[in-house]
Amino acid sequence: MIVCSGLCKSFGATAALADVTLELRAGELVAVVGPSGCGKTTLLRILAGLLEADAGEVARSGRVVYMPQGDSLLPWRRTLANVTVGLELAGVADARGRARAELERFGLAGFERRFPRELSGGMRQRAALLRSFLAPSDALLLDEPFAALDALTREELREWLLEVWQAQRRSVLMVTHDVEEAAFLADRVYVLSARPARVRGIVDVSPVRPREPEQLLGPSREIRALLREEHPVKGHRRASRTVTPAP
Repeated sequence: MIVCSGLCKSFGATAALADVTLELRAGELVAVVGPSGCGKTTLLRILAGLLEADAGEVARSGRVVYMPQGDSLLPWRRTLANVTVGLELAGVADARGRARAELERFGLAGFERRFPRELSGGMRQRAALLRSFLAPSDALLLDEPFAALDALTREELREWLLEVWQAQRRSVLMVTHDVEEAAFLADRVYVLSARPARVRGIVDVSPVRPREPEQLLGPSREIRALLREEHPVKGHRRASRTVTPAP
């Protein structure tokens, strides 16, 4: 579906990516975690075809939809018209009818005719997420899709994302700072280093779903251990650890 190998990218004298290799196979849900500012968004933009790498290769198959961190709603369109943009561009019949069926699940029922300036930040983010999932695609690239949401809504939409993914089996690659979120949702988690980003390790998560809280403990510990090796706690010696290098 999407495979990249040896990606490198710099902006002037600042190196963002250094030899990043990653794979998103058909029907997978994969997460990427890493320190703030390490180059995760740059990686997604390259995978989406919006930015060129300085070195390395990217292979894609099928249609890819990219959801950036900002909601990017069109200020002159009302909520319903905003969430149907992808459907309209794809020529889908009854685009607004399909969107209306999901508005309540996303907490947007009753706000169909509001302009983006009339919505809260969380509501704008929910509208952007709905727009991305309604758009016909084979793969979704999501950059911190739940970051602007309150804890309760975030938990509800995680469950919804998992439900939709299991029903549709579209490939999903998402960036998140939430370790538990990555362990709860993903089949596989790529842990990146500080800038310039390299893949420090890959954590495989049990394919069994739904996952009970105790099933998340092991993967969460592995992810945190890899992140702590990037930022050891001051005053504590870095623990010796053998990490399987990414292929």
